[in-house]
Amino acid sequence: MYTYNFRKYAADKRRPPKIILTAYYKTLTLRLDFEKKSQKKGLRNVIIDFSVENYRSIRKAVTLSAIAQSTSEPTVTIPFVSERRKLALLPVVGIFGANASGKSNVLAALDRLLDMASMVGASRPDPLSPMESFAFKARYRKLPTKLAVRILLHDIVYEYQLNLFRSQIVYEKLSYIAAESSRNVSRLIFERSSESNNDVFEWKVGADLPTLFSRILKATTGNRTFLGVMINDFTHPVTEVLRVWIEDYFLFDNSLGLETNIENCGFILNYSAPELKGAVLGLVKRFDTGVSDFAITEMDEGWHDIEVSHVTEDKSNISWSIDTESLGTQKLFVLATKCLLALQTGRAVIFDEFSASIHATIARTIIMLFQNRRINRYGAQLFFASHDVSLQKSKVLQRDQIWFTEKKNDGSTDLFPLTSFGVRKDLVIDKAYTEGRFGAVPFLPTDIELENFLVKAIHGVCVKSCGIGVKHPCLPALF
Repeated sequence: MYTYNFRKYAADKRRPPKIILTAYYKTLTLRLDFEKKSQKKGLRNVIIDFSVENYRSIRKAVTLSAIAQSTSEPTVTIPFVSERRKLALLPVVGIFGANASGKSNVLAALDRLLDMASMVGASRPDPLSPMESFAFKARYRKLPTKLAVRILLHDIVYEYQLNLFRSQIVYEKLSYIAAESSRNVSRLIFERSSESNNDVFEWKVGADLPTLFSRILKATTGNRTFLGVMINDFTHPVTEVLRVWIEDYFLFDNSLGLETNIENCGFILNYSAPELKGAVLGLVKRFDTGVSDFAITEMDEGWHDIEVSHVTEDKSNISWSIDTESLGTQKLFVLATKCLLALQTGRAVIFDEFSASIHATIARTIIMLFQNRRINRYGAQLFFASHDVSLQKSKVLQRDQIWFTEKKNDGSTDLFPLTSFGVRKDLVIDKAYTEGRFGAVPFLPTDIELENFLVKAIHGVCVKSCGIGVKHPCLPALF
């Protein structure tokens, strides 16, 4: 409840009342404390893969996978391995592609699914915001958006599927493979479907749920996810691990904007994980920002003011609000806080435009934090989208960690891994990518074509410089 209210105010760029902030942050602190204790036992919480269909620029189903390819020899990282599940999962996955190719939409769909699962409890007062279906073909505007994710939690594999027609849930399913299962047999927890886009569903309930089903069903009023009600308002041993993982996802949400992220990070360092403040400061200082210290002050409204300090030439300190710092420094503060907390608790972090406003060497360093198993002990993952081709170098990402998006002729997004190409082991990936060997690059006009276009568009004169002007008969033929 408090997670949702916090986000609702933040999305409207309003400061929530202190009672909402206090209650939300108290709940968040308790969850993080549970996470830290759990991770000391060596538990693993890892996203396996995610699929989306009919969402924004995505027409046909595409899948982003963190499963390590057996044909790829580990070079810069060692995958997280579940011997029982026979899975090797990657700590970092990067998406590259041209502008408007759909990178952001893939990550936004994953974020949207986890957001709906975590915040749509019985107390949510308003309906889901409409899903944006593929708009370039009329028949897809009449079809639902389909989302699905598989997560490995403590050797339990959960699969959650959610289909929505605009803002109406038409299908929802949760199943799992038990930790003790040796044959990877999936067990149904619940499944519901509606063919008429209304609140009338056909239900299938697994053997684990009957004792609570009627109570959860009664609480699932309006257009709310059954899973959201289940994890927010009820306790069930089969979903307890999933509940803790999903409810904390808000911490790593990237859709609230930089200001709200900084505020959220300020609370985390002040209350939830104060032991990370020194590590965050040390990391920001090592990024050569000139920041020597920072202080967090809780304001009367319940929000947090963050001041950063610098050392002047005469060795004195000067301080100002973090809002005065460059966008790059502000982003580094958010990146350092979120990434270090993820590494401490074993969480997934999603960043669109990952390397925007920060230097390429810093982006590579942040990736290294997740690739290093001495640092990343608990299965933290980084999913990002970027235009920085230097991140494709073999010393930064393995081939099975690189994915591409490409805009097809019908305007839809195609998502595919580098490993789908039969490339030589000695091929320089970033160079081959910029040369267009794998697609997923913009198709630009030649220099002379661009020059001719701009001469006409800006000056309205013949590109042959004949001096006749816009009414010259050769202009239509030239353009």
